[in-house]
Amino acid sequence: MNKAFFQIKAAKTLFCLLVLPLSSVVNGQDYQWSVSPILGMHKPDLKDINDNAIKAPIIGTGTSRGEPDTPQADVSFSIPLGFENDLDPIGWNANAGLEFQWKQSSKNYFLMGVSTWEGYSLGRTTGELPIQGDLYDVIYDRRIKISYNEFYFGLKHVFFDVPNRYRFYGRISLNELYDIDYREEHVFSIDDAGGDLDGVKRILLVNGQITGIAGVQFGAGGEYYLKKNLSIAAEASFLLTEGDFQFTNARSSSDTQLGDDFTLSLPVSRDGVNDPLSYLEPDTVAASNWVDGENNPHPGYSPMNVNFDGWKASVRITLYY
Repeated sequence: MNKAFFQIKAAKTLFCLLVLPLSSVVNGQDYQWSVSPILGMHKPDLKDINDNAIKAPIIGTGTSRGEPDTPQADVSFSIPLGFENDLDPIGWNANAGLEFQWKQSSKNYFLMGVSTWEGYSLGRTTGELPIQGDLYDVIYDRRIKISYNEFYFGLKHVFFDVPNRYRFYGRISLNELYDIDYREEHVFSIDDAGGDLDGVKRILLVNGQITGIAGVQFGAGGEYYLKKNLSIAAEASFLLTEGDFQFTNARSSSDTQLGDDFTLSLPVSRDGVNDPLSYLEPDTVAASNWVDGENNPHPGYSPMNVNFDGWKASVRITLYY
């Protein structure tokens, strides 16, 4: 009987120890955690891409055969190829994510979050390309996409706070950028109205990856409370990474067919089998006679350095619980 009595009393005591602190948290609105969906922008310093790679042309040579049933039917002609297709610089692009905060004191919070960013640029021009021995008008679309994911841990410090109304804060975090991808597509669409090959495409792809780079992000923001446990905030910050890197893990592919007698040097490619992604010099004249290699030698490639240092801006909704 005494044993059962003490068991019941111990259970009641444990219940009070667990419930009373939770009750005081709820009644006092002293929330320990919060979650924030984030919608923002990031403008990384992609100097080599914006100043060089996106301005580089395609150059090469092709082979055209004479028209059937003519004296030139069995004659092949080497022709130079070149396409200028400047793209717009990659600037501010969407950076979306999710952040959690853990309250350490009335002024300090521990941060942890994830986000993703993607920048892109598109361009279109026209020209001619020899396919299956004939020279066709083509529409040339060039598309560049560069992206990364990131996770981070950090601290937020509240400098000025009017409870349940607004606050101003500073923050600093250690960031790890990973799954960094570069992708470039070159799509040639045959423009041969009424012909058998009208709309047929030839697609050349270039891909580059890097595992990850580290960085530090610091910034400041202001937060306005819509309710006691709901707020909206605006924030500006700067991401500083460990430095330039190159896409050393790269590959290329195409869907060209047997009889597509052309060879192209793409704006961004590998100069050698084990080299990182590199770019043709942007001042290369695409209209040069590349068949005459002695007077118009191949300009060669320069390594493409990439850096994600840059400003970020974001708006977030925070739910405290």
